[in-house]
Amino acid sequence: MLTLWLAASALTIGTLAAILPGLIKTRSSAAASRSETNIAIAREREGDLRKELLEGLISDAEYDAARAEIEQSLALDLDTQSSKGTDPSPSLFSAAAISALLPIAAIGIYLLIGSPTALNVNSSSADLSPETQDLPDIDTMLDQMKSRLADRPDDLRGWTLFANALMGTGRYQEAVPAYRHLSDQDPANPEHKIRLADAIAMTQGGALAGEPETLIMQALQLQPNHPQGLWLYGIAREQRGAFDEALAVFQRLAPMVANQPEVLTEVNAVIQRIQGQMTQSSQSMGSFSLEIRVEIDPTLAEQVTPGDTLFVFARVPNGPPMPVAAKKTSASTLPVSLELSDQDLLVGGQSLSAYPTLQIGVRVSKTGSANRSPGDLAGTSDQFSPRQTSEITVSISEQIR
Repeated sequence: MLTLWLAASALTIGTLAAILPGLIKTRSSAAASRSETNIAIAREREGDLRKELLEGLISDAEYDAARAEIEQSLALDLDTQSSKGTDPSPSLFSAAAISALLPIAAIGIYLLIGSPTALNVNSSSADLSPETQDLPDIDTMLDQMKSRLADRPDDLRGWTLFANALMGTGRYQEAVPAYRHLSDQDPANPEHKIRLADAIAMTQGGALAGEPETLIMQALQLQPNHPQGLWLYGIAREQRGAFDEALAVFQRLAPMVANQPEVLTEVNAVIQRIQGQMTQSSQSMGSFSLEIRVEIDPTLAEQVTPGDTLFVFARVPNGPPMPVAAKKTSASTLPVSLELSDQDLLVGGQSLSAYPTLQIGVRVSKTGSANRSPGDLAGTSDQFSPRQTSEITVSISEQIR
């Protein structure tokens, strides 16, 4: 992937540098000179970025974002020069169109010369010009790439271009196996895992629960400060109702994108949204409760003594071991019915009803401690949605050894 993006970025900057000055013509030699200077500066900055990427000082995602900012700045500078002393002809629209079509043209070029072992081409540059060769439509090019890559499983450049093109054109179902192939071929690359997670989520209507969240966590273990990985992980926690965790993730991400105004604006918008959800949940605290019926297996009933303590708690299935809500009472009155409400929350910021799924656990403690001890009696309910089920029965059916 690194080679692909280096080659693609060099092609993009070089092509823009060659085409834009000819399309955006100025009336004065001074304006033309300044445009050439801006292009030279852009080339130099892009070269520095490539060096930093190769030295491991920045990630692929940071490189992509910085390169995009260079291109935007270059386009803005050229546009400013045009507005000050140029003929505002359709050349501006031609330049924008060519810039937008470069990624699609890259696919066409790959189909002509793409090979995992050879990058040379014998034809002249004129053979690839729009005047002498018409590229097929994007769907046809993608189908041709798919056929070619079927015999080239090790062509990571081609597979990356293919997967990204599928994702960019909304063909998410097809992008999933392409990204999965990349992840299998290069399992130590967090970028492939993150993009696979994103593709799977898009086939699920944007839901990140399940495999996408697992892939994101694996990627962040490889690269803890991966911006897109943190973004998706924060959204995943928000979707689970873990607003405190989601807020912490986005607050951590904000300073990492401080030099990218558009991205920072989006991050701040998500932070405000999460804070609003937390406020709303806080205002509704105390209004939601679960009715818990605690029963005990008759064979264990004689194990309960008058001084025993009953703990009833709610936790997130497959989540952190710490309960989200808990209540302590005497175990001498079993079986018993009691209420577990928002007033019993141990994690602030949201209501019990905000969790997609919960599980109720009960334990009769011989020591009165909240920690598990040998001789304690325990039971666990099935998983349930608090929005759909408010009455839960739990049976104490085991003794802790």
